[in-house]
Amino acid sequence: MNQQLMKQKIIAYINAAYQWHETGNGSLIEEGVGRDMSYLEEEILTGFGLPFMAFQYSEILQLEGFSIENIEKRASELIKELAREASSFLLSPIEKD
Repeated sequence: MNQQLMKQKIIAYINAAYQWHETGNGSLIEEGVGRDMSYLEEEILTGFGLPFMAFQYSEILQLEGFSIENIEKRASELIKELAREASSFLLSPIEKD
């Protein structure tokens, strides 16, 4: 994984999520900035080998969209957190039916 590219995607995601929350377009996730946010979320999570449909991983990103302060530092911290989550996920035993 190219960390610089991933950091850029995370920053773009935080900016899009912030804009989406600020405009109050909570129901328009399929278009405009909401669509961009969803696309970036999927790219980021799959880039770490995490299932993008799992709420516990997407929530990690979604909680960052309420502020754009210290965005560079937060993006770096998110990379570390997602890497830890990916390691835990990929090393966990397969769940049985």
